[in-house]
Amino acid sequence: MEIVPFEIARKLKEKGFKEKCLTYYDVEDNVGLLYNTQYSNCMLPCQYTDLLQSHNTGEAEKRPDDSEYCVDAPTISQVLKWLREKKIHISPCCYKDDEPRFAGWYYLIIDMRNKIWKYYNQDYRRDNTSATYESAAIDAIEFCLDKLI
Repeated sequence: MEIVPFEIARKLKEKGFKEKCLTYYDVEDNVGLLYNTQYSNCMLPCQYTDLLQSHNTGEAEKRPDDSEYCVDAPTISQVLKWLREKKIHISPCCYKDDEPRFAGWYYLIIDMRNKIWKYYNQDYRRDNTSATYESAAIDAIEFCLDKLI
């Protein structure tokens, strides 16, 4: 499971991301990534109720004020789905040229809003290609949050 970094999670919150997530960042105490935990009344160990919560909406664990110090931390796939619902499609792509230094991951973004498709493509012929699928997806998500939403 690949969780988006804190800076991306914060931008997502600013842009209106309110999906339920398994994890969140505690901004106030600066303790990093935390899992949503909510124990049931059962005496058996590790009996959890629904672990999916949204701190960005302020409704997690029935504490309406937690959105001030908690930021939801979604997976990359959750963010890609959220963007698709907004008519923005991200496709990390692999490229390999005859020269090994041109091998790597880049991304393609299709903005389908207003029935006009716009393609955004990281220039893969530079040395700044991403090393992994996940890092290319994170780069593309950040581009979308900064420039398209």
